[in-house]
Amino acid sequence: MAFAASVAEAATSRAVTRPAVQDLILVVPVAVATWLATRFHGAYEISRWAPLGLLLLCGALVLTIAGWRVSRRAAAPAVALIALGVWAAVSAGWGGVPDAGWTTLDQLLIAAAALAVGSMLSTTPQRARMVQSAVLIGLGLQGVELLARLGLSANPQAYFHGRVLYGLTGYQNAQAAILAIGIPPALALAASDRRFLRAAGAAGAVLLSAGVLLTESRGGLLALVVGVLVQIVWTRDARVTTTALLTLAGAGALVVPLSHVDAALFSGDAEHAIRVYVVLAFAAAAAAGILAQIRMPMPNRRVLAAAAILAISVLGIFGSLTLEPRVSSAWSQLTSDAPPTAAPGSTRLVSLSFNGRLEAWRVAAGAVAAHPLLGEGPASFALRWTEKRRLESLYILQPHSLELELLSELGILGLGWFLAFVVLAYRGASRATRSAGGVAGGVISIVLLQASYDWTWSFPGLVVPALVIVGAACAGGARVRGAWATTLIFAIILVSSAAIAAPYLASRQVDTARKLQATNPEAAWSHAATAAKLDPWSEEARAAQASIAESVGKFSLAARKYHDAAAFALQPWVDFYSEALAWQRAGSTPRRLLACRAARAQNPLEPLLSRDRCG
Repeated sequence: MAFAASVAEAATSRAVTRPAVQDLILVVPVAVATWLATRFHGAYEISRWAPLGLLLLCGALVLTIAGWRVSRRAAAPAVALIALGVWAAVSAGWGGVPDAGWTTLDQLLIAAAALAVGSMLSTTPQRARMVQSAVLIGLGLQGVELLARLGLSANPQAYFHGRVLYGLTGYQNAQAAILAIGIPPALALAASDRRFLRAAGAAGAVLLSAGVLLTESRGGLLALVVGVLVQIVWTRDARVTTTALLTLAGAGALVVPLSHVDAALFSGDAEHAIRVYVVLAFAAAAAAGILAQIRMPMPNRRVLAAAAILAISVLGIFGSLTLEPRVSSAWSQLTSDAPPTAAPGSTRLVSLSFNGRLEAWRVAAGAVAAHPLLGEGPASFALRWTEKRRLESLYILQPHSLELELLSELGILGLGWFLAFVVLAYRGASRATRSAGGVAGGVISIVLLQASYDWTWSFPGLVVPALVIVGAACAGGARVRGAWATTLIFAIILVSSAAIAAPYLASRQVDTARKLQATNPEAAWSHAATAAKLDPWSEEARAAQASIAESVGKFSLAARKYHDAAAFALQPWVDFYSEALAWQRAGSTPRRLLACRAARAQNPLEPLLSRDRCG
């Protein structure tokens, strides 16, 4: 949306200057890469985040060869992320899952590359604004595509899971965060002196807010409010504050149609309500774009403070009226781990339940108490969860708190590296212009706050756009120069590319093996064996070999491969259970019982392990 406005305004000029062409070359790849990264399940799977990382590293390599350099302000938090990744990989030596440590290293290398590329591209304050606008374009494209799919699809409910919008990401809280991080740059764009950009920024902010509301993500909305407040306080810009209030008004107008969607989702016939909501969302965005053109006198700080107090009061009154029927049970909800419950039409936003987080935090706290300094190793929470959980039907891989995850798995040292990254990122953004710094501060606040009570940090498609924005804000000041620095950067890029490519190629080999398993078992086995060589800690490669062996009747071999796979698995009980079936087919009852005992030791609450082959 912002990109279209920029092109339209450029078309009215007499000639297209060379810097304008350079800006266009800069904007389009960043916008397209952002859109693609967020569109495909937030790049959660290795089939998505590995190509994204290799693309980033390739871009960094090209920019380095061309003479562009990363700023020291961006290099400092990037180094902290790399150090955290190396620590995660090393910590697998005393516990956890080695492949998870390698994945953590890879994803943190990608995050560091995002900081570096954002800094390299932002050689001037104007370029920094262009980079942030380019990320906004990619996020805006995702928001427009999502709402358009809901409005035009024959079955819009396919994008929902129950009463929440899973969207294009596959997880409502990650979907909410992806849309939310586009709102600070949209508010900054709405403060522009150019009318087309003001309209695009205001409309984009309302449209993205409409998508966040539709997810009914309580954490996403809270993180968004805090991020916008950080941006307002940081920038101290009356136009940003005015647009934020305008966005709040537009989002407030959508609460009533949202309640209709929520009620209709319960009945299973929500197509009409969803389409009405989408139409009203676009109408509210258009209205915001028009209102942004009105040249009103800039209010002073007292007027802005009064308006903010009024907005908070209105929200407080609305919230108290909404929550009033539940005041008597508020404490019971605050201490409840049950899924969020609320009457149809009231939306899950009014629920105060922690939805299993209290139990997850208890289990993680146990790991912290046992190994506070070094942690129990990467992904050790997933192993501890199945052993220590009290909720029978809930399976999770992270404790839904990034701080607790780092502390329990990587110890105080791991958390220390992450806190160093946070401090250095905010410090670098504070040296930028108030507008660019406010956008970066708002975005990183949204990402970090939501990651504090969720697992959204695991989505590179969310983290990378945010850190590109932060890197652009950290671009000012001295740059990393010198032959030694260039050599080191080349070495980091090449080693990082190899570290990402190896597990990615292994994953591709496993996919090929699964496709060939039914028609050509020998070729499938060869591909699975290649995957195991490329990634020696791959559970998928060994499990694929076990499945191939089963398909040709080699049950003893299959059982041994399942046993090997369990040593590298996030949920080893699954492989032990499959091993038990293989030994049963091989006719070995003692070994079947041993595999069942190992599975039950890993997951004592699983009812499946008390019947059938393990009964």
